[in-house]
Amino acid sequence: QEEFGRTLSDNQHDHFFVIDKLRSWYNSTASEIIDELSPRIEEFDSVYTLGNSMGGFGAIYFGRQLPKCSAAIAFGAQYSVNPEIVPNERRWKEWRDRIMEWKIPHALSGRDTPLRAHLFYGQPSRDSIHADLYLGNRPPGMSLYMIAGAKHHSAGLMKERGCLTGVLDLIFVRNEGAEVVADFMKDREIDVQLLAATAA
Repeated sequence: QEEFGRTLSDNQHDHFFVIDKLRSWYNSTASEIIDELSPRIEEFDSVYTLGNSMGGFGAIYFGRQLPKCSAAIAFGAQYSVNPEIVPNERRWKEWRDRIMEWKIPHALSGRDTPLRAHLFYGQPSRDSIHADLYLGNRPPGMSLYMIAGAKHHSAGLMKERGCLTGVLDLIFVRNEGAEVVADFMKDREIDVQLLAATAA
């Protein structure tokens, strides 16, 4: 399913949809995706990545690998689904068991390219183990937001409250920092806690 299509159209961004139909957390598809996208985005002045859940994992990973990428937004992103890194993660077992080679052990693998990254998580949620791992390994430029009552559906809650398009605009177009983004959400009656903030 192509996520965020309507929201991106509302913001009038040109966009490509990337779907890992193997559900391998890009361990089986990353090189093809990079080879396919890199020449296509060379013509753009700026590039951003956006994703939800496994797509959020991809937004962070590819945001650091693709040329000209300056910001990423990830909702409910896993840090890793490798059982050696997150032994307490029990979800998606059918798909995780099919990954034979961990080319991408975690989302911060690969090139260590500077990237503004905004990660949104529902609270309380089983995603907390991933939020904690990002906090503990947080590179410069990464901000985390915890949204009360959203569970694994922070993007859906933000869309319901009418602020998802505005958040994309603040980050991708206006290059605002995390404090401005959090205040914008609070003004729309979203209970959000900023755990780690980086200025624009």
